[in-house]
Amino acid sequence: MWFAIVSVLLFCTSMVEAYECGKPVVRMRKRQAAERYFNRIVGGWEAVPHSFPWQVRVMTHQYGNMYGACGGSLIQLNPGNSTDLVLTAAHCFEDNGQYPSASKIKVIAGAHNLDDPYESTRMEIGVQDFAHHLYDTSTNANDIALLRLKQAVPHSDATIPVCLPKPNEAIPIGNVCYVTGWGTTSEDGATSRQLRQVDAEILNQSKCKGTQRTDVMFCAGTVMGGKDSCQGDSGGPLVCETNGKFVQYGVVSFGIGCARVNYPGVYATVPAFVNWVNEKSKTLLPSSGSTKPGEISPGKSPSSGWAPSRPGLSSQIGFPSLSGGLSSFGSSVPSDVESLLSQMGYKPGSGASGTYTVTTYVNGKPSVQTYKF
Repeated sequence: MWFAIVSVLLFCTSMVEAYECGKPVVRMRKRQAAERYFNRIVGGWEAVPHSFPWQVRVMTHQYGNMYGACGGSLIQLNPGNSTDLVLTAAHCFEDNGQYPSASKIKVIAGAHNLDDPYESTRMEIGVQDFAHHLYDTSTNANDIALLRLKQAVPHSDATIPVCLPKPNEAIPIGNVCYVTGWGTTSEDGATSRQLRQVDAEILNQSKCKGTQRTDVMFCAGTVMGGKDSCQGDSGGPLVCETNGKFVQYGVVSFGIGCARVNYPGVYATVPAFVNWVNEKSKTLLPSSGSTKPGEISPGKSPSSGWAPSRPGLSSQIGFPSLSGGLSSFGSSVPSDVESLLSQMGYKPGSGASGTYTVTTYVNGKPSVQTYKF
């Protein structure tokens, strides 16, 4: 009988610890198998649902009902079968030197198709606390932020944390890695409704054309253009497969346009901040309990919107830019809203105002989203 009990306990333990950081249950779709899914992210393709299960969407409440949208990644520092930490970019929250309270931020985990608010794996969680690390708006240095969720996200096929590199580990220059997000599929284009991925080679500094301004950032993509992260991908992860696991080496930060020749995207260097992440996680307010898929009513938050204004970031619609053409990769105006404004003879930021309601039906169930402009 004792043997039976021990066997059951061992089985239960193995079930609890079945998920490992950086090891998706769902295999990703590689470029050679993705021809019919091209022209997404920029030059990428649609990801297999939950093949990047650490990917989250970060929403910040700004300007009344407007939401800034970025990406982020689930990370885990301590053993367990859930995590309450998200790594993202500091510029997703900065607005003329000001930062929102944690209550204005929420995270969507376990999602793939943003047009399907009834995805059974989707979770919407508030943020308990957050911090950034001396973010410098003039150089974009230290573009890193850490979020503590109100409730932990349990491990599942759709929600697995990514592995972190060792502190100050060398970036694997020359390796072809992957960037994911729901960002635009072309410079100033429409955002994607399904999670997309693109392969991106980590480049040496000589190929960065002066966009790499400090030693806590690096470039990735191609100098030939055509492949890149873009608006709406900010804060999302750049991951490399190492010894059978995906390790996050970069956070989508900024770029000059998207996928331009000789101007690859720029990423915050994660190994430079691992010690900070470990120390800061000890000072953030603690979470309470865990969240389950479907516990929070879906479809209550806009799935796209304007990004917070930020000087020098020309891609943000409706806000002034400085010289240099730098673009942060916050979300742009939904394409259907842009189309309506165009029919009315207006452009976002031109003084037009009003409310636009979008009702979509997924599996016969209505989802209503309202945008103000």
